[in-house]
Amino acid sequence: MEVTVTKEEILKNSNNYELGKLVRQKYWDLYKNEIEENPDEHVGLVIGPDGKIKRVVKAEEMNQSCEICGEPTYMISTEHLIGNNHLACSLNDENSYDLCIICGNPTSYKKNTHIDLRVGFIEGAGQSCDESCRKK
Repeated sequence: MEVTVTKEEILKNSNNYELGKLVRQKYWDLYKNEIEENPDEHVGLVIGPDGKIKRVVKAEEMNQSCEICGEPTYMISTEHLIGNNHLACSLNDENSYDLCIICGNPTSYKKNTHIDLRVGFIEGAGQSCDESCRKK
């Protein structure tokens, strides 16, 4: 990206501070236009029952939204999501229970229960129901 400053703009802004401000503003205007023309490409994966990817779609087509607040989540980085929900919404929803990472059923542990107080928590993965679920 190249910022161009005309002779007239330099003479009009004889103060270095004002000239720097002008250059910065031009840069951010160009940057904004570049981002709008080339938005970050987010995609969604449609995964079949066999666990294989069936097709790749634009995230907007998947209509992802937070189940707690209802806001769209397709432009949110996956590290800030729990499932389709915002991490912040999930953490603030103290009355909701963790879902089993294996079968998807609600567990007996609330989301804000510390992992040292849980049975069946798999570090790096999440909460499982019980022993029988983990053996499947």
